[in-house]
Amino acid sequence: YNGKVLSIRQDDLRTLAVIYDQSPSVLTEQLISWGVLDADARRAVSHDES
Repeated sequence: YNGKVLSIRQDDLRTLAVIYDQSPSVLTEQLISWGVLDADARRAVSHDES
């Protein structure tokens, strides 16, 4: 990686969601709006939560 890629495992996202007191899908939307995650991350989270 060239330093411009952030990889977040599903377990890490769940842990961050607990810290931020949000669901993983809501936190994913927040991270996307901050420009931290690519919008494609929505598919991974929505697929995992179904």
